[in-house]
Amino acid sequence: MLAARTARLIQRNGVLVEAAMEATRGESLDRTRMYERILGVAKELQAWSCVPKTDDQGRILRHDGQIWHEGDGDDAIDWVSNEGVRICVILKHLAKLTLDDAHLALLAEMGPEAGLQDRTAVRTAVTGTVSPPAPSVDGLPVESAVRTDVGLAASPGAFGGSRHVVFLHGRAQQGHDPEQLRRYWTAGLNGGLTRAGLATIAPADVWFPFYAQQLVQAMRTRGEALPRSPREMVDDPVDAAAPGSGATRQLYEQMIIEAADLAGMPAERLVRREGLGDAVHQGLSWLANTTNLDRLLIAATFADVAAYLDDQRIRESVLDCVLQTMPQTGQLVLLSHSLGTVVAVDLLTRLDPRVEVELLLTAGSPLGMDSVYQRLLTGGAQRPRRQPPKPGPRHRGVSRSPRGHPCDRDSAHVTGPDHHAFDEWRDEVMATLKVATVNGEWMNDWFTLDAQSAAFKPTFSRDGEQGVTAEAAGRLGRLISDIDADIVALVEAPSRAAELALFIDDYLTVDGSATYDFVLGDSGGSQKLALLFKPDRAAVTLTPSTDAAPFIEPWLADVDGDAVLDEYAFTRNPLCCTADVSGTRLEVVVAHLKSNFINQGRALWQDPARRPDFIRASLRNRRRIATEAMRIRGAMERRLDADPASAFIVLGDLNDGPGQDYFEELYLAHNVTDILVGSPYRPERLFGHAQADVAEGKRYSAVFDDFVTNEPHRHMLLDHILLSPALTNGGAGGASLTKVPGSGRIEHDAWGAQISGDGSARDHRATDHRPASVTLTHP
Repeated sequence: MLAARTARLIQRNGVLVEAAMEATRGESLDRTRMYERILGVAKELQAWSCVPKTDDQGRILRHDGQIWHEGDGDDAIDWVSNEGVRICVILKHLAKLTLDDAHLALLAEMGPEAGLQDRTAVRTAVTGTVSPPAPSVDGLPVESAVRTDVGLAASPGAFGGSRHVVFLHGRAQQGHDPEQLRRYWTAGLNGGLTRAGLATIAPADVWFPFYAQQLVQAMRTRGEALPRSPREMVDDPVDAAAPGSGATRQLYEQMIIEAADLAGMPAERLVRREGLGDAVHQGLSWLANTTNLDRLLIAATFADVAAYLDDQRIRESVLDCVLQTMPQTGQLVLLSHSLGTVVAVDLLTRLDPRVEVELLLTAGSPLGMDSVYQRLLTGGAQRPRRQPPKPGPRHRGVSRSPRGHPCDRDSAHVTGPDHHAFDEWRDEVMATLKVATVNGEWMNDWFTLDAQSAAFKPTFSRDGEQGVTAEAAGRLGRLISDIDADIVALVEAPSRAAELALFIDDYLTVDGSATYDFVLGDSGGSQKLALLFKPDRAAVTLTPSTDAAPFIEPWLADVDGDAVLDEYAFTRNPLCCTADVSGTRLEVVVAHLKSNFINQGRALWQDPARRPDFIRASLRNRRRIATEAMRIRGAMERRLDADPASAFIVLGDLNDGPGQDYFEELYLAHNVTDILVGSPYRPERLFGHAQADVAEGKRYSAVFDDFVTNEPHRHMLLDHILLSPALTNGGAGGASLTKVPGSGRIEHDAWGAQISGDGSARDHRATDHRPASVTLTHP
C-alpha cells in the first residue's frame, strides 16, 4: 500500500514530517498524489542524507545483520540516517561561487533550494526578462496564480530560428505551472549537456505544449478515470484506477497483461479470470516489483493511455491543444515522456509539412506494446502518415519518425490526405504487385540546404551546368507515374523527408491526393535510399535495427589489398523494410553499392605514369563493392537458414553488371551480380534475376563512354532486381507470392518518353538510369 510504504520510508530514515509535507505546499493534491509526492521527497532525502550500514570490510549490511546482495533490493539495506552528504550543503556552496550566465542558469533550475539570493539576476540570466520577487508566507515561497491551460512558445530566434526543441510532457501534470515544468525539463537536459561538455540551453528557448488540463477536462466529460474515494484507492488501487467504460477498461487490462508479459512474468501466472481478475493484479504486482514503481502509479498511467487511445474525442482534444504551441517551419527535436510519447507519434501525422523532425526521443514509453502501437493514428507498425486538415485555420500535418524504436534510425514516412483503412484492402483480392527500382540522379540538387527550411530551388547546378528544377523534377515524377509500380525503390533520394514529401506532393498526386507513402533511410548523406509504396496495395514498415544489424554494423575486410583486415562499413547502409501484401510478408532490401567512379579517372588512365594509381584505386573500389555484396548475400543466407520459404527482394543500383569487366577479368576482381545470385552448388538457394527476362540487346540500364576499353556508348546493366527462391518457384512449397513469368523489364519506353533532345542536359531527362521492374502475383 502506498500510504504504508510512505510511512515506512519516513519512519526508517528519520525524515521530518514537516519536510515531507512541504512537498505538497501550494498544490491541490488528492490523497494518492500527496502520498506519491511525499514518497518522492522521502527517497530524495534518503539518497542524500543516509548511508548504508557496513561491516569492518566495507560490505553493506541488511536489517538482519547479514551481507546485502544486489537481488535483495534497497528496502533490505540497513540505512543510517543523517550521515550522508546533504544536497542543500552542496547547493549553498555552489551559490557562493562566481558563475557565468550559462552555469548560473543551470543552477537556477534547482529552484529556491539553489540558495541564490539575487532572484532578479537569476531570472534575467535564464529567460532574459526581469520578474518581480516571488510572494512568501512565513519566509516560504508561495506559488502565484498561473495559467495552466496554454503552452509556452520558444523565444523568437532561438537556435537560429530554423531549429526547434520541443518538450512534450506525460500524464498527471494538471495544476502545475508550465513555466516551472519547462525549467525542470531543461534542468534535466542541461545536466546531461554539462556532463557531455556541451553548451547548455535556456528554458525560454524551448517549446513546451501543455495539454494536461485539456486531457483531464476531456476525460471528466466522458467520465473516465475519475478519482474514487481515498479509502477505495488505498484499499484497491488497481480497480480504483481502472477506466469505467467497457472498451477502455478492456484495453487497460490488455495493456497491463502485455506489459507484464514483456517484463518477463511467467506465462502460467497470466491466467485470465472473470472481470478485472488475478491476471491484472498479478501483472501489476510483477511490474511494480521489477520497476520499483508503485502499483497505483502504473495502473493510473495505463488508465490514461487507454482513455486517450480508445476515445477519439479525447485524442483530438489533446492533439488540437498541443498543435496550438508547435513551430510551423524548420527542423524539430521532439522529446517526450510517458503518455506524451504516444501523443508525440500521433502528433507527427498532424505537423505542418514545412516541419522536418530530425529526432523523436521517448522516455518511459509504452510504444513498444502491440496494444498501443496498433491504435496509433499511423494504423499500426509503420511510419506515421499525413492526415487531412480540419476545416478552419489550422495547418495540415506531415508525419515523421519510426514506430516503437524512434531512436534506432532516422526514418520517415509521409502520405496523402486521406487515411486509408487497411482492413479494407486486406479483404480485397489483389491480382498483381509491380515492384520497380528508379535512380533519382542527385535529387538533392533540387532542394535548399539542410540548414534551411525544405523547399525547391528554382534552378540547380550539376557538373558546372545549370538546370531548371521544375523541368527535371517533373520528368522524374512523370516517369514514376508512367511505370505505375506499387512499390518503388528510389535511389539517390534527397537527404530530408520534408524534401521527398514536397516532391511527392507536387509531382506524384492524383486529384490532390499523394499516390505514394514512403520510408526514407538515414544513411547516404545527399544520396539517400527510399521506398515508395501505394498504401492501398501494401503496408510497409522499417525493419527493426536489431534485425537489420548486418547492414548497420561494421565488419572486417581487406579492401586495400595489403593483407590487413580493417573494419569496414557500407558506403550507404541498405534500406531494409517489410511489406504486408494482402497478409503476405515480403521483405525488401534497397541497396546502392559503392560507386566505381574515380575522380579525375580519365586523366589518370591516359597518363602512363599515373595509370597504376588509377588501377589501384579501381581495384580498391571493386573490393569495396564486392565485400558489400558479400555482406548482403551472407545476411540472405542466414535468412534462408531460418526460413527457406522467405519471400524477399534485393533491388537498387549495384554499380556493376553481369559478366566480367576489364578489371574483373584481368585483375581477378569479383562480379557483384554473381555474388548476390548465389552458388550453383546450392541451386535451391539461387536468387532469380528479374531482368534475365529482357532480350539481351535491351538488357541495360545505363550508357556511358568507357575510356578504359575505349568503348563509346557502352551499355551496362547497373540496376537490378533479385528475387529469393520462394518468389521464383511458381508457388511451390506453399509460397503465397511468386514472379509472373516473363514480367522482368527495363522501362526503356517510359524512360525515353521523358527525354528532350539528346537528354544530355540534366533537366532534359528524368534520370540517367533506365528503371527496372518486375511483377509478382498470388499463385
